[in-house]
Amino acid sequence: MKLSNKKIIRLIVSGIIALVIYFIIIRPITLSIKYHYRVVKNDYRHYFWLLNDSVQLDSSTMPDTLFAVTGQVRKTDQYFNYNLRGQIHINIFEYKDLDNLKLNEVKFNYKRDFPSFKNIYGTVLNEGVEKCPVITVKDKLPFHHSLKVDFNKNAHLKVIRNTDSYKVYFGKLTKMLLSNNENDPLVLFDLHTVPNNILIAFYTARSKFLIIIITSDRTPMNANYIHLLKLE
Repeated sequence: MKLSNKKIIRLIVSGIIALVIYFIIIRPITLSIKYHYRVVKNDYRHYFWLLNDSVQLDSSTMPDTLFAVTGQVRKTDQYFNYNLRGQIHINIFEYKDLDNLKLNEVKFNYKRDFPSFKNIYGTVLNEGVEKCPVITVKDKLPFHHSLKVDFNKNAHLKVIRNTDSYKVYFGKLTKMLLSNNENDPLVLFDLHTVPNNILIAFYTARSKFLIIIITSDRTPMNANYIHLLKLE
């Protein structure tokens, strides 16, 4: 049966509308459900082994220490934020695909421009939260057991510790990008709202690869803040 031109046009228009609905509405919702972070409140001791014994959580707003810790977890990665007394924040990131990665295999460099994460399916953490790093994480994280770390070109960072198991930077940073050896942008840290200097530690321990960012809302940061961590 031969279709008329009008029916063909209607079929084409219907197909285009279906594609638009899928890519704009259905696919983002599906990916959001599949790759969403699960907020945990009952595992606040998860990274206590990383913190110095003298560290005290900030429970000034709520008496329960659970409110001083936020954990966001999914199959490929997790992010824990510890709020300490004095408005100091310890942000800990773990990416499962980087487990057992050796520090000397990581490539660190500075670059001028960063790829835009707009229109790329992913999750934005800390969006709208004042004085906190905003983290854009792609839904899929194919690090392929490799890591490249790019700092913005005008960053003022100094290496204050460098061993086989950890490398620690201190100073001012606007953006940091994590990608794999194929240069696929996977995680973008935007730190332009952080008021003071920051401390960043890249740490391999217990078959994990961790990135730790320490910031402060109020207290001017100095390199001695590394003593908040119990690096082995």
